[in-house]
Amino acid sequence: MTQGISKAEVRSMGYAWLGKIMNIPKEFKYIEMLDDAQCKQAIQACKPY
Repeated sequence: MTQGISKAEVRSMGYAWLGKIMNIPKEFKYIEMLDDAQCKQAIQACKPY
């Protein structure tokens, strides 16, 4: 747990954040659902962190 939040909750929050940043549907739950172009976009979105 991270500050009272489970790993599953943190993971879900992370995917929700990435989905919002990338403007993809809420059904997005796994990295393997991304195509090559989306993977590159995800990498760029996460680089500052």
